[in-house]
Amino acid sequence: TDRSPIERFLIIQQDLLDLLEKARTRGIEGARVTSTLGPILRFKAGDAFRFPIAHQERHLLQLQRTLDAVGVQRTASPAM
Repeated sequence: TDRSPIERFLIIQQDLLDLLEKARTRGIEGARVTSTLGPILRFKAGDAFRFPIAHQERHLLQLQRTLDAVGVQRTASPAM
Protein backbone atom coordinates (compact mmCIF):
# COMPACT_ATOMS: atom_id res chain seq x y z
CA THR A 1 0.00 0.00 0.00
CA ASP A 2 0.97 3.67 -0.09
CA ARG A 3 0.79 3.92 3.68
CA SER A 4 3.91 4.19 5.80
CA PRO A 5 4.64 1.54 8.43
CA ILE A 6 3.61 4.01 11.14
CA GLU A 7 0.28 4.70 9.42
CA ARG A 8 -0.40 0.96 9.05
CA PHE A 9 0.53 0.39 12.70
CA LEU A 10 -1.84 3.14 13.84
CA ILE A 11 -4.67 1.68 11.75
CA ILE A 12 -4.10 -1.74 13.31
CA GLN A 13 -4.09 -0.16 16.77
CA GLN A 14 -7.38 1.59 16.08
CA ASP A 15 -8.90 -1.66 14.76
CA LEU A 16 -7.82 -3.43 17.96
CA LEU A 17 -9.29 -0.65 20.12
CA ASP A 18 -12.55 -0.90 18.18
CA LEU A 19 -12.69 -4.66 18.75
CA LEU A 20 -11.94 -4.25 22.45
CA GLU A 21 -14.73 -1.68 22.76
CA LYS A 22 -17.18 -4.01 20.99
CA ALA A 23 -16.15 -6.84 23.29
CA ARG A 24 -16.60 -4.61 26.34
CA THR A 25 -20.08 -3.46 25.37
CA ARG A 26 -21.33 -6.86 24.20
CA GLY A 27 -19.74 -8.89 26.96
CA ILE A 28 -17.39 -11.74 26.15
CA GLU A 29 -17.56 -13.78 29.33
CA GLY A 30 -17.53 -17.42 28.38
CA ALA A 31 -17.02 -16.74 24.67
CA ARG A 32 -14.41 -18.90 22.98
CA VAL A 33 -12.33 -18.20 19.90
CA THR A 34 -10.84 -20.74 17.50
CA SER A 35 -7.16 -20.25 16.74
CA THR A 36 -6.00 -19.46 13.21
CA LEU A 37 -3.89 -22.61 13.62
CA GLY A 38 -7.01 -24.73 13.55
CA PRO A 39 -10.02 -25.91 15.54
CA ILE A 40 -7.90 -27.91 17.97
CA LEU A 41 -6.79 -24.71 19.72
CA ARG A 42 -9.56 -22.69 21.34
CA PHE A 43 -9.11 -19.74 23.69
CA LYS A 44 -11.27 -17.64 25.92
CA ALA A 45 -12.04 -14.41 24.06
CA GLY A 46 -10.17 -12.30 26.61
CA ASP A 47 -7.06 -14.45 26.19
CA ALA A 48 -7.32 -14.09 22.42
CA PHE A 49 -6.98 -10.31 22.87
CA ARG A 50 -3.95 -10.74 25.13
CA PHE A 51 -1.84 -12.44 22.44
CA PRO A 52 -1.59 -9.54 19.95
CA ILE A 53 -1.30 -7.00 22.76
CA ALA A 54 1.63 -8.83 24.34
CA HIS A 55 3.21 -9.32 20.92
CA GLN A 56 3.00 -5.60 20.16
CA GLU A 57 4.39 -4.70 23.59
CA ARG A 58 7.37 -6.94 22.84
CA HIS A 59 8.00 -5.18 19.53
CA LEU A 60 7.68 -1.74 21.12
CA LEU A 61 10.26 -2.70 23.75
CA GLN A 62 12.57 -3.92 20.97
CA LEU A 63 12.09 -0.61 19.18
CA GLN A 64 12.88 1.34 22.34
CA ARG A 65 16.07 -0.69 22.93
CA THR A 66 17.12 -0.04 19.33
CA LEU A 67 16.47 3.69 19.66
CA ASP A 68 18.39 3.75 22.95
CA ALA A 69 21.30 1.89 21.33
CA VAL A 70 21.61 4.43 18.52
CA GLY A 71 21.20 7.37 20.89
CA VAL A 72 17.74 8.62 19.93
CA GLN A 73 16.26 10.64 22.80
CA ARG A 74 12.79 9.83 24.10
CA THR A 75 10.32 12.59 23.37
CA ALA A 76 6.99 11.05 24.39
CA SER A 77 5.22 8.24 26.19
CA PRO A 78 6.88 7.60 29.54
CA ALA A 79 5.14 4.19 29.49
CA MET A 80 7.86 2.74 27.27
